[in-house]
Amino acid sequence: WHLGEVRKGRFIPSHSFALALRPEQAQRCLRLSATSPEAAAYLAGHTLATDLPNGWALVCVDGFPLGWGKVTDGVLKNHYPKGLRR
Repeated sequence: WHLGEVRKGRFIPSHSFALALRPEQAQRCLRLSATSPEAAAYLAGHTLATDLPNGWALVCVDGFPLGWGKVTDGVLKNHYPKGLRR
């Protein structure tokens, strides 16, 4: 498994690592419903508002992991792979 890489002294988790996890295995998890506008926005590559603490968060839809987002001051910055966005 490619878990991620270290850039400038920080760990960047990989997309494949996100897909291998279950929501309860992540320290931070943004849980969305498949019918929510936030899920569609995440898949399109947009940022989302959240109340999660700062750091990497697993984004899950109906219990299934989609990818990562990085939370900074109440905003989840999208790290869904650009080639998969729609």
